[in-house]
Amino acid sequence: MSKLVDRFYDKLSRYPSKVLLMRDGLVQGGEFSRTIEELEKEKIAVDIVGIRKSGTGRMGIEEGKGKYKDAKIGTVVFDYSRKSFTLITSQPIRKGGNSLGSARPLRAIHEHGKTPLEVLALQTYHLSQLHPASGFQACRLPWVLHFADKSGKEFQRLGDNIFSILQNIDRQKLIAV
Repeated sequence: MSKLVDRFYDKLSRYPSKVLLMRDGLVQGGEFSRTIEELEKEKIAVDIVGIRKSGTGRMGIEEGKGKYKDAKIGTVVFDYSRKSFTLITSQPIRKGGNSLGSARPLRAIHEHGKTPLEVLALQTYHLSQLHPASGFQACRLPWVLHFADKSGKEFQRLGDNIFSILQNIDRQKLIAV
């Protein structure tokens, strides 16, 4: 994190005013305490959001008489008492015009920081709809987590070969950590 903040400073001659850290899954107690402490020393506000893909259930819109239709992408439900929100970022899989279930939302828990849930939900939504590898397809996850997940699986597949591959990457060209 410190290298990214230093690079920001080198490019703009100032520190960022705020940093959003997203975690795929459950944020462990104290996991980011040193990072928060160091960022706050430089007067950089920090928000931490844990994104969970499972255990959220499904979402639909009741049309009446027990009939439901898919909730649309961007549908969000806030739970202010738990500092969380549930957000649909993708539509259900369809085959032959038939839906294979209802939309699977993400659950986001605001673990640290002062940014309003509404702003975090909007940022999460936009990060899931922005897919740098494809201008035509969105991700279910915010893209930084999507690529972290994909690269982690690829690193496991490559095993020890990953170190020789990473040595040849220009660090200035990395876009997400």
